[in-house]
Amino acid sequence: MRWKIYKELPKEMYERAEFHDNKIWLQRLYSIYEKRGRLFLIDLDKEQVMEAVPHHGNIMDFHIQLDGTIIAMTSYETADELWICRKKDWHFLSKIDSYMEIPPDFDESKIRPRSRLIKLFPWKSEIVILSVNSIIRYSINERKWNKVKLSEDIIIQNDMHTVITSSGIIFLGYDHGEFGGKLLKIDIETGSVEDLEWAVKFESSMEHITSDGKIEIWYNTYSFPVTGIIINPSDPDKIIYSLGLFHCYEDGGIFHLHEREKELILNFPAKQLKSSGRSFYAANYEKLFLSLKMEGTENLNLG
Repeated sequence: MRWKIYKELPKEMYERAEFHDNKIWLQRLYSIYEKRGRLFLIDLDKEQVMEAVPHHGNIMDFHIQLDGTIIAMTSYETADELWICRKKDWHFLSKIDSYMEIPPDFDESKIRPRSRLIKLFPWKSEIVILSVNSIIRYSINERKWNKVKLSEDIIIQNDMHTVITSSGIIFLGYDHGEFGGKLLKIDIETGSVEDLEWAVKFESSMEHITSDGKIEIWYNTYSFPVTGIIINPSDPDKIIYSLGLFHCYEDGGIFHLHEREKELILNFPAKQLKSSGRSFYAANYEKLFLSLKMEGTENLNLG
């Protein structure tokens, strides 16, 4: 991994931005349309633009520690890797054990298939990686990998939101726009995948008067798009998530997720929900809501 310096920021379709220590990190995500994930750093003090460039590969995801350390996962034609950056110096950490199970009659002359990587999470003294069919965990202290197969394969798409709780539960939300959404609960210990349909579904009814004067009631059930997920700061084992529908009309809200029910905390159709340590904000196309009741977060000990 190396740095490439630009006079100005390249014209790209940036899909993620993070701010830390007067620096802005911008990422163009890997997708079915963009076959290369790119990561840029804008140093506001030095007025400098830099790109983290892997050797013949692309950056799939990154995480900024509270001390400014960067953890990144990269994908190459022959392997996936973990890298770490301290004070702008990149160092190789480990190859990712992303290889899929193969049948006994597999042709060894072919490249062994790998699972597509979705998201990287620092968690306690580990780095947890979610792929489409497994949980891949790297122990910082023991420097070894552990892999658990998911109970079912999951779909990867552009508009996804993910967090990991203190107890090792990953929540993955989908935003399908006018076609609704989905919220999955994934246990990193067992690989169990649970579809929390009740957390995104709403029922509505509409009365209709027929030609003979009778009243008919039409019922409809709709799954709302998940537009954001954050950890609940008062309980790091729980999440707060937002639902928002922006097609012909605006509807949705921000909710606490309990064990078997959702609690509305703000009747605000959010397009985006973000946490910044002690506060969080929710925004849509017209309004911005800011909460000042958040608490601090933990930092992963990387030695």
